[in-house]
Amino acid sequence: MNEIILTSITKDALVSEITGIILNAIKENKSIPFPEKDNLSRKEVAAKFGVSEVTIHNWAKNGLLTKYKINGSTVIYKRSEVEKLLIKVEARKR
Repeated sequence: MNEIILTSITKDALVSEITGIILNAIKENKSIPFPEKDNLSRKEVAAKFGVSEVTIHNWAKNGLLTKYKINGSTVIYKRSEVEKLLIKVEARKR
């Protein structure tokens, strides 16, 4: 699609056209890699360790992990810190 044709089009029609193009691109490229997030939720951390979210909360409470509050009440964990702890836990299993 190298040709650009300018025509009179309503805003809604343009938005609809762009949305359709984006949705088709997403469907065709399901394996597009997304960069990993720098922060993880409690649920994501629990899944990495195979434990409950309560366990992750307790680990943070006991100082094994540092939790960070954003927007007042949302708790996140830094990926780098989680991965370091994961390496330590894996090393202990050996």
